[in-house]
Parts: sequence; C-alpha cells; structure tokens
Amino acid sequence: MTTIAEYRTAVAAFLERQPSTVSLSLAWNDPQVSMDCVRSALSLIHQMVDRQIYGPRYARRCRADRSRFWAVVELLDRHPHCHLGWQLPPDGPAVLDTLLSEGVWKDIAPAGSHDLKIYRPGWAGYATKCLPKSTENLIFSDDFLSNK
Repeated sequence: MTTIAEYRTAVAAFLERQPSTVSLSLAWNDPQVSMDCVRSALSLIHQMVDRQIYGPRYARRCRADRSRFWAVVELLDRHPHCHLGWQLPPDGPAVLDTLLSEGVWKDIAPAGSHDLKIYRPGWAGYATKCLPKSTENLIFSDDFLSNK
C-alpha cells in the first residue's frame, strides 16, 4: 500500500511528463466553491482560450490540435484554488494572460486571484503538495472534450 507521500510523488512525476508551456494558479478566495464550480470554470476558460487561439470552429479540432491542461484542486473546504500546467501554442500564453487580465477571472471568481508564469520543471511537485489520495482532485482538459 502506498503512502500519501508516495502517491503525491507518483502523480507529480506523471504530471511533470505532460507538456506544459505555462503554469497557472487560480484562487477563488471563497470557501463556498464546489468541485462542480471549479470544473465549470476550467471548462469555460479552456473554451475561451481555444476560441481566441483557433477561431470560432475550435471545437471541431481533434483534441491533439487544441490547448491542453492538467489541474490539481487544493483545499476545497478552506481556500479553494488550483494549480495548472497548460500546453499552449506560441501565441497562447499572451492570449491566456490577456483574457485573465481583462477580467475574465474576476467575472468567474469575483474575490479571486490568478498567477500566470512560464512553466518551470518542478511545478507539478508544488501543485501536488496537498493532493489527497484521490483522483477527484485531478482535472484534465481532455475531460471536457468529445472522444475525437
């Protein structure tokens, strides 16, 4: 039986192998936020980013031709926030930064905050530091896509 530390290390190693261009932290600063709310917010932002990058027909692209992310949800019962690794095309980081900076995140989470940076190795270890031994707190952009 694996310990929680071993589980976190294994998940971090898996996530670290996923291609990521940027690291992103999203905080709601509202303890009433549910996992469904987190999932909805991530799906919405993913759609907005891909629409900006790929145009209005973005949803018709196969999943390999879209931006992709992984997210770890932390402290849902006290301080809901998540850490993401996001793979974007070359113009993608600027698109994501513009959307977040222009108020999209404030519309979703009025008391929230965000922090976007270029991805650095080790981010996945930081992202999984409070991960419970459950896959419920892991969200992947592929969860929101059709089976293309």
